[in-house]
Amino acid sequence: GVLHVEVVDGGIIENAILNGKEVELTTNNFKYQGSSAILTIKPEQLDIPQSDDANKEWSELELIVANAGETTRLYLNDENMESGHHGIYVDSIECRCVDRWVRSANTLRVMVWNLQAGMWCDQHNNYDNFVEWVKRWDADVCVWCESETIYKDKTNSAASSKYLPDGWGELCKRYGHTYFAVGGNRDNYPQTVTSKYPISVVQRITNTNVSGKPIAHGAGHFTITVNGKKINIVTLHMWPQSYGFGVATADRDASTAKNEGDLHREFEMQYIVDNTVNHANNAGEEYWILGGDTNSRSRLDAWYHKYADDDTCLLTHDVVRNQTNLKDVIGDYYPRNYFMTSTYASARIDILYASPKMFDRIENSIMLIDDWCYPRDNNNARDWHSPSDHRPVLVDFMMK
Repeated sequence: GVLHVEVVDGGIIENAILNGKEVELTTNNFKYQGSSAILTIKPEQLDIPQSDDANKEWSELELIVANAGETTRLYLNDENMESGHHGIYVDSIECRCVDRWVRSANTLRVMVWNLQAGMWCDQHNNYDNFVEWVKRWDADVCVWCESETIYKDKTNSAASSKYLPDGWGELCKRYGHTYFAVGGNRDNYPQTVTSKYPISVVQRITNTNVSGKPIAHGAGHFTITVNGKKINIVTLHMWPQSYGFGVATADRDASTAKNEGDLHREFEMQYIVDNTVNHANNAGEEYWILGGDTNSRSRLDAWYHKYADDDTCLLTHDVVRNQTNLKDVIGDYYPRNYFMTSTYASARIDILYASPKMFDRIENSIMLIDDWCYPRDNNNARDWHSPSDHRPVLVDFMMK
């Protein structure tokens, strides 16, 4: 049969050598799907004995895997196990850590993560696990979506006291950030930026120029200065429902049938882009990052989901891709046979964009998977995943 070699949860296959010869990684034999890198090896590539009496020789496969972590596993399987004789003999497996992901000097590390109701999972623990985890990855700038306390510890009830977002100044100091700023907040789901660098608030966006169509979870435009370069940071968290904003309960099915949730997200992105990246006042600005939880799918991932070209779920990101010069730090950074989920399921909705002068400075960009942030069932009161139902995006920019 056809042998599948999978590197699961966190590792990206960069190079493969089979019996001393480099294997060209193409769309026919390699893909990154969800959170697994999958290499396909066909029978003709191996010296398979034709009988029990035939001479048997071992094949040797060497993989170079980037960004492997504590959760990364190697999985070998046959493409078709339905009939015939199947089996894989393994003589030995040797793993060597050649080089850990160590930050270069003068890099700016940016993390974007939807914390799920203000890091509700670790709220009862005084956020100790969260703080230690953020310190471990040592990001210079963090964009936290859903950055407000909403529920009591491990309950369905409303929070008795809202530590966040006002408490971010105290909380972020525990992981080495001196500065914080909260974006537009109109419904308990704001984005908060914390940073090692001073933050200037350009604007907080909640309302728009269309009555009854606000930016549902708010947005924000901030700046920091790194090595003399002013960097614009635009944060957002788009409308999450399939029906339109403000639609009455009785009308929601009809609204969903008309794709009004997608249309509202498109409207939100259009308004945010028009008033930040594309605004005339910012014509001279060259350094931008824009992103958060978009609740939308990118056309770059349509091949994986098999979306039609006119699917309305693609409209939100079409605004960015067609009307700005911003590039997707995952979708444009990796080849087209890569699909990296940003949730516990298969949805890349947490997306960060960068202007050309930022994108060209990327040293590494991943959908972060490790032993703590890995989304897992928690059997809690709300049946949520722990610590969040989203995965973080982590990017290093060389700012020399």
